[in-house]
This record gives sequence, structure tokens and C-alpha cells, in this order.
Amino acid sequence: MNIGVFYIATSIYKEYFYKYFLPSMKNLFPNEQKKLILISDGLNEYDNEYIDNYNIYVEHIINFPYPIINLTKFQLVEFYAKKYGIDTILYFDADTIIFKKNNEFWENLKTKLLNANNLIFSYHPNYLYNNSFNFEQGLFFPFNEVDNDIVNQFKIDYNDFRNHKSYIMTSFFMGKYKYIKEYAEKIYNYAKIGLSTYYLRCIPFFSDETYLNIINHKEGYKLLLDKYITINPYTYYSEDYEERNINNIWKNNFPEYESIFINQKFNINLKNIIR
Repeated sequence: MNIGVFYIATSIYKEYFYKYFLPSMKNLFPNEQKKLILISDGLNEYDNEYIDNYNIYVEHIINFPYPIINLTKFQLVEFYAKKYGIDTILYFDADTIIFKKNNEFWENLKTKLLNANNLIFSYHPNYLYNNSFNFEQGLFFPFNEVDNDIVNQFKIDYNDFRNHKSYIMTSFFMGKYKYIKEYAEKIYNYAKIGLSTYYLRCIPFFSDETYLNIINHKEGYKLLLDKYITINPYTYYSEDYEERNINNIWKNNFPEYESIFINQKFNINLKNIIR
């Protein structure tokens, strides 16, 4: 299995890399050789380094204003996966910690990756904290509020989407190159219409994530989902959330879900500086 790990960090986000991701990346498929592709406006000191079974390569990117990089995330991953000849891809947002898991877990995940017939994502971890959580229609799917022939193709049955409880984060995904390429093209086409259509001229609130969820809904929920991510419960605070022990961000605070191996959004202060 030719594994490529993709990680984008510009500006203040680079602090996430050396504080959190770098110390934990040794936990990811520890028995496999991997390439780590850092897409950054810095971190050049890591270029061509070999750390914890990773060959690290740094690719330069301009620090575009938020959320332009997010909108082009899939295109960036597809482009560099092709450049480095990578066939099995894992992408992680900057604010990521990877938990230590046993060999059986990684072998099972490897089997899932090799046999998957689509991209693999995580359910939004808000479902872990509040099983009845629903996303606001206008915030996540602004196209539903525009009555125009061109954008009608983007509209979804919001109640149907909500009933499926299948809102997906794009802060982590994995799969084969051919599926990354396929969805990069789909998101590009949606973004192109969204930015060029007179009635819109906008980037959705959650950019690539909004488009990905629309595509998944339109295609009959074909993307493969499981519970892979936990988050700091205070990141999306609600009085309905059950308080959890978050003193140790390096451990899974939902041990009842063996599938969880990622912690994200544990420190949003860095993100808020440039958002």
C-alpha cells in the first residue's frame, strides 16, 4: 500500500504541525512506510526529512485569505498525489492529533482502505455529543434560498438530509487516488458555478465541505462513513452537550467507539486569529 498523508498549514496554522501533528504522526499506520506531503508557506526545514517511517516533502503555497485554500483542498491533494505517485491518500486538517491504536486496528483500517469503492469520511463528531443535533439549513446550504434555474441543481431536500444524520466533515478523508480525482473535479465544477453565477458570486460558509455534502446527498449518500473523529466538546458549545473529561487531548474521550483515532478542533484559538 503506497500511503500518502496530506497536510496543509499556512500562517499561524503551522504551529499546529510542530506542537500537535508532528508528535502524533508516528501513531498512524506505524508498520507502514509513508510519504507526508506538507503544503505550506513555510516548514521548509522538514523538506526531505525522514521521521518515524515518514519521508517528508514540503510543497510551497501562498497564504491565501481564508477560506480560499479550503475551497481548493481537494484539487491540491489530487495534484500532489499525482506528482508523488501516491495511490492511497489520507488527508488531515492542521489541527489534528492521531491517537495511538493497536496493530489490529491499523490492519482493519488498511483492509477497509484497500477494499473501499468510494472515499471514506467521518460523521461530524457533533453527533457523538448530541444524537439529535441538526444543522441549520441556511447556514450550511445557502443555495436552497436562491430560486434560479442554474443553482436549482444544488438544492437538496433538507429534511431528507437531516433525517439521514450524515453531515460530513472534510477535515479528514481517505481513499484511493481515482476517487480523490473524481471528487476534486466535482467540487471544482460546483465552485466554478457558485463563483461565476450572477445570482451567487459567493463561497459557501463551509466552502468545500458544503459542496461535498451536497454531492453526497445528490448521489444517494454513497460516500463511506464511520466515527473517526472526536473534538473538544466546548468547540461547538451548546447547553445540550454532555460535559466530557477533556483534560487530556491526546486520548479518545469516546472510548466506546473503537473506530475513533483522530482528535480535532481541540484548540480553536489559533484558527480564530486569521478567520
